[in-house]
Amino acid sequence: MIRNLCYLALMKKRRRTWLVLTLLLIMAPFVVPAVGWRVLGWTRGEVFYDGRPTSYWESRLRQCQMHNAGEPYFVPPKPTPTEEWVKRYLGVRLWSDWNPEAVLKGPAATPVLIELLESDDLTVQMIAMRSLNSIPADAMQASAKIREIRRTTDDYLVFVEASRALRNIDKDTFEDAKEDRSDCDQLYERYNRTLSILKK
Repeated sequence: MIRNLCYLALMKKRRRTWLVLTLLLIMAPFVVPAVGWRVLGWTRGEVFYDGRPTSYWESRLRQCQMHNAGEPYFVPPKPTPTEEWVKRYLGVRLWSDWNPEAVLKGPAATPVLIELLESDDLTVQMIAMRSLNSIPADAMQASAKIREIRRTTDDYLVFVEASRALRNIDKDTFEDAKEDRSDCDQLYERYNRTLSILKK
């Protein structure tokens, strides 16, 4: 009798243990962001760079701000007080310490950069094209998408960035792409008008 009671108690304890473990596994993606991004990337079938999926890099690049001092450049957002505390006391390097244009670099980043070209965020597209521009030999497979961006964008800065990247990555495609648009002057004029309004 006592033996049976002990066996039942042990079975209940095991069930509770398995239940807790299962709940922890389910909650891990929400508690630990790094795990959450990986799970999200795997479920979407995204490519990974530096252990993180395309959606992670897109979310980071979306936070960057573009500054235009003749030549556009990008800066990450200022760290929150919590991030400052983590950096000071735990020695963790923050996203704000990185140059957004240099984070994704090298041939290993090419698949993620190509997926980032699909983003609807212009900042993300520009940073991706600029990074691809620095690795022309590996970025050839992105030339068709960059040409499509160049052909369809209404933003002059994106148009310039796409032209520059395409010229460096695939000169033949760039020469063909010159016939894609006849409104380059209008894009530039619209951009200048916008700048004039912002300066007032």
